[in-house]
Parts: sequence; C-alpha cells; structure tokens
Amino acid sequence: GMKGGKDPENRAPMIWDEERWNWEIYEFYKKLTELRESHESLRTGEYEVMTTSGPVLSYRRWNDQDEVIVVVNPSRESVSFSPSTSGEFFEYLSGRILVIDQHTVEIPAITVWILVRNESGELASAGNS
Repeated sequence: GMKGGKDPENRAPMIWDEERWNWEIYEFYKKLTELRESHESLRTGEYEVMTTSGPVLSYRRWNDQDEVIVVVNPSRESVSFSPSTSGEFFEYLSGRILVIDQHTVEIPAITVWILVRNESGELASAGNS
C-alpha cells in the first residue's frame, strides 16, 4: 500500500481531489524535470562539488554541450562562494542572467540558484538549451 509520513500523517489518505492539490509544487517539480530532460549534463555529465563557505551547497554538472551549476543557501544571511568556472549563466528559476568571473559571488539568504550556461546569448531555458 501507499506509505505516508510519520504519525499521524501516515494514516492520512491520498488527496485524490485535484482541486485540493498543491499545483505550485507540481509546477515547480515539472519545471525541474523539464530542465533535467533538456540538459544531458544533468543526467550523464561530470560532477564537481564547488568550494563554499558556511552552509552553502554548490555543485556543477557539465559535458561538451552544456553546464549547470546548482547553489543552495539555506541560511538567513547572504553567503559568498568562489565558483570554479566562469561565464554568462541563465538563472533558471528567476529568469535572470548572471555573469560569473571566478571571483567571489554573493548568494542571497534563503536562495536556490540553478545556473545554466548561456553560450549562445539566448536564454538557455528548458526547451532551449
């Protein structure tokens, strides 16, 4: 059968009524799935954990076709990190362009960046890599 969370959620039934589903979370995971499907480096590319300070998690995946960097800052303060790569990147969740020049980069508090290398000058979105 289906497993739930810890007590008492483990006894809660599945919410089958689509009107009560959390569509925001659904769309977020759908977008992440599209990103993974459209960027081979996220499936089979090289992997490197990047040097960070504090609680920041950062890694990059790359191959000959593309490069994706994920940076997570769960803290309530902005934190700096020194990327091991440089270039122009499309921040997938916000739609902004960020230029990384291998110097220290500040990531705001409670932020996730998914940076997709922007080689062509076009937005490297899920359907346009």
